Amino acid sequence: MYAPPHQKTLPFPTTQERIETIIAEAIKNAPPPLSVEEQRQKNQAAIEVLRQWDEEDATDDPEELARREADWQEFKKGMNENSLSGQIIYPAEDYP
Repeated sequence: MYAPPHQKTLPFPTTQERIETIIAEAIKNAPPPLSVEEQRQKNQAAIEVLRQWDEEDATDDPEELARREADWQEFKKGMNENSLSGQIIYPAEDYP
């Protein structure tokens, strides 16, 4: 960048410098890590919510179970067909 001799040019940070600044600020502003007990309590709360959902959705209705299985198979097939990496996420033996 050209600037007349009487004008100072401001140095622009490189992309690498900007990335390093962003990472340094993110690290500086990150919350402190949870203790093992705090993390265990947080995990337990999430496990409890999942357990409740599982209980709410429980059924022995054959038609509903068949629908859910078909949805699951369709999901796995869709994940494989749309994998951004091109890798198979669910091997073919996992779905018909």
